[in-house]
Amino acid sequence: MKETIMDPAEAVKEIQIPLYNEILEKIKSRYQKKGGKDYEKEIKSIELVYNVINSKTLSVLKLEKLLKNLHYFYWGLIEVNYDKKKIYDSIKCIKKSRILLKKFWVNYRNEILAANNLKEMKSISREARGRMISSIKRCSKSLEYLRNLVITMSSFQGLDPYRKTLIIAGPPNSGKSTIVSAITNAKTKVAPYPFTTKDIIIGHFILDNNQVIQVIDTPGLLDRNINEMNEIERKAISALKYLDGLILFLIDPSKEAYINLNNQINIINDIKSIIRNKKIILFINKIDLLNETEIEKVEKTINEIKHELGLDTYYKISALNNKKELINLIKDIVKSNLLAS
Repeated sequence: MKETIMDPAEAVKEIQIPLYNEILEKIKSRYQKKGGKDYEKEIKSIELVYNVINSKTLSVLKLEKLLKNLHYFYWGLIEVNYDKKKIYDSIKCIKKSRILLKKFWVNYRNEILAANNLKEMKSISREARGRMISSIKRCSKSLEYLRNLVITMSSFQGLDPYRKTLIIAGPPNSGKSTIVSAITNAKTKVAPYPFTTKDIIIGHFILDNNQVIQVIDTPGLLDRNINEMNEIERKAISALKYLDGLILFLIDPSKEAYINLNNQINIINDIKSIIRNKKIILFINKIDLLNETEIEKVEKTINEIKHELGLDTYYKISALNNKKELINLIKDIVKSNLLAS
């Protein structure tokens, strides 16, 4: 069975990608004249360069192994800022350098042993060191790219991508974080301005039988093509696309909504093509801010298109009020729609 990395941030703690200048400084700091026969001193000088580059770039191989065992959800987060082909091309550059490094080490060591005099030995070792260092210098941008990737991955929150998950989604400022704060132990930031949530936030919802459900608070989505989405929105898309679970989609019908109701509804259409077979449960939030006439108008709009959107039903809620009722409602939804699937 393939090993799967559940927490990339924890895994990358042991991976330190060096920059080219750091490798060079390490070589210089360890380089010193040593005693012994002439050929021994020259062999030691190229052995030093070989050992430093070889040991320092070993972390790239560890990174490659980690990436191969990474779940699609995390790859979705990575590809928000990084090109997958460029990542593997960067790894390929370092691996090629390591192959050349070993070849240089073996060949030039033999040439030194076969040299006729000290001058020839020095010339051979100088050429060997130069070619070894040049081989990794060609990968300096690759090392920098991979270093930045590791830094990005260190900020990822660990989750179990194979566990049934309740995914909270919707437009900005629709109340997603308020719901997550109400039902889980997640520390979410709640504020009256859009795009408060800029990353995936993970919490856990405990049912009556002490069964734990994973809950994801996703960044807000706007009504636009996936290719036009910003970095924040594409993080939400990764959760919607790759995590196995139920989507609880919030809309805000109030006058303070960040985008109008029709645009909010359009987002459901925008994401339908990428969510595969996941079910969507619609929550009309902030119902306390509407009068009866406004509520009827919203319901009429939803009822006209709910079947077209693949929605069985919808719920009217106020995430800020009636916390106990909200928790009981979500428990019932989870039991009948998430655990039953």
